[in-house]
Amino acid sequence: MNAAKSGASKANGKASKRADAGAGPEAPSRANELRSAFLGFFADADHVVEPSAPLVPRHDPTLMFTNAGMVPFKNVFTGQEKPRALRAASSQKCVRAGGKHNDL
Repeated sequence: MNAAKSGASKANGKASKRADAGAGPEAPSRANELRSAFLGFFADADHVVEPSAPLVPRHDPTLMFTNAGMVPFKNVFTGQEKPRALRAASSQKCVRAGGKHNDL
């Protein structure tokens, strides 16, 4: 089987695997299935599945964007709130920017 059919490519002389470039329309479905399986794993282990928070935090003037999965739990980490559950899982939408300090 050649590299194009197997999904393998060579970069810098090393073999690497990547998703099939022709997968286009099926990719969101696969992403949703992966997300669902990920959250289901933790739900089965008695974690509370938390919904994704907004990309623009509503009650935190120190942040312009949600830039990490911990942002919705910030008040728990800082001791301002008690956790609603001992175990939680989420799949958080976030904005990532490059640069030393997430510069835009």
